[in-house]
Amino acid sequence: MGRFTEALPLFEETQAEWVARKSLKQIQAARWAVARCLRSLGRYHDALSLQHALETENMAAGTMDGYVFEEIAENLVSLGKPEEAKPYFMKAVEELSKDEWFMKNEAERFENLKSRAGM
Repeated sequence: MGRFTEALPLFEETQAEWVARKSLKQIQAARWAVARCLRSLGRYHDALSLQHALETENMAAGTMDGYVFEEIAENLVSLGKPEEAKPYFMKAVEELSKDEWFMKNEAERFENLKSRAGM
């Protein structure tokens, strides 16, 4: 709906609620949503910082998240760094290709990611 200014405080409230409940997976999902909203508001540096923090947490846990990689890439492109974004688009393609729901429902988005990765 494009009402990101109204949405951001709601995402932040949701994040605070999951933090209070100490639900790590939900905290990370909520933080991702806050960062995604920040990107939509043009706050690319803030969004990128949050996504990099999620990337670091995932690496420490031995996991990877294609959606985080996609957002890092999108923020880098928005900041005028398309070459720096390419490896993240590649990582997004690699990880999201393993996501059955994504592959079934986001074929056009997946092809766009591949193209932007130079594949």
